Amino acid sequence: MRKLPDSFEKDFWDLMLPVSTEGTSKSRRNVIVGSFTILTLYILGKSLTELRVLGLSLEGSDQARILVVGLVMIVFWLLTFVANWVKDFELNKERKLLLEQVIDDLKRQKESLESRYSGVEDGHPNKVTMRQVQGEYERYVRQFDRTKRARLLTRITAGVDLILPVSLGFLASIFLTIDIWSICGSFS
Repeated sequence: MRKLPDSFEKDFWDLMLPVSTEGTSKSRRNVIVGSFTILTLYILGKSLTELRVLGLSLEGSDQARILVVGLVMIVFWLLTFVANWVKDFELNKERKLLLEQVIDDLKRQKESLESRYSGVEDGHPNKVTMRQVQGEYERYVRQFDRTKRARLLTRITAGVDLILPVSLGFLASIFLTIDIWSICGSFS
């Protein structure tokens, strides 16, 4: 008889808390903080050269070079974040697939036993096995139903975890590119 693993509830719970590696978290943070800083400067009408970095004033520095360095950093962090996010997504997809295979096997076994032994008397050993498999499958269904809202919220937060850094990084890159273009275009 196929049975759900004893750790099923924990495994199912773990799937609602997707794996996010340290690299993804750091890259996300770097993109958000860097992009937010740059976008805030543009909204306030300030220049990137007005920042103090590690106690050093950037005033009087070549503005185009500072903007290019800022753009390279944002694009690097953005690409690193996307690569890490895709890796995490694939790992989470594999974890989900492994658990779904257990559930699919259990469901097939349940349906097979029900089709063969539903008319058999209650005390028959195969009927007992069928009831046990049905019980295991119903255990999964109950947990699936109980966690409906949590699964929805997990999908929403996973979307925000991707969309927010990518959007901020993209916007910051556009502002920096326009600024670089306007500065370099004025030299010609």
